[in-house]
Amino acid sequence: MLDQLRRTYFAHLLLYCVDALPRDEEGRPFLDADFNYVKWLSDEIALVEGADSSAEEHEIELDDTQKEDPTFAFYHELFLTQTTLEIDVRSEDTDMDAREAAEGNKEGGDCGGGDRKGAGDSNGEET
Repeated sequence: MLDQLRRTYFAHLLLYCVDALPRDEEGRPFLDADFNYVKWLSDEIALVEGADSSAEEHEIELDDTQKEDPTFAFYHELFLTQTTLEIDVRSEDTDMDAREAAEGNKEGGDCGGGDRKGAGDSNGEET
């Protein structure tokens, strides 16, 4: 489902970093992005899902007017650029990670880092 979103920063944020996103007053995570772009993207995702269920295709693409709108162009490039999301690690960093893991350090590559205390407060502030 939604192959167009695979390997994008948008998918990575929602799959792996949702706990690090700011929260609204009701505790729901949100992306601090342009409202009109997010509404458009939500509608496009719904169209893709509908097309998939009826064995049709729908591409998530900006129209000419949206391509000229800097807000749409910025967020579209930011969220929907395809990426491998791989990070090159220097060998000395790998050695340090191996030593820390041997000592019982279980910090991982999560997006929030650390113990995540304060991440996602309803007021958006860290404690």
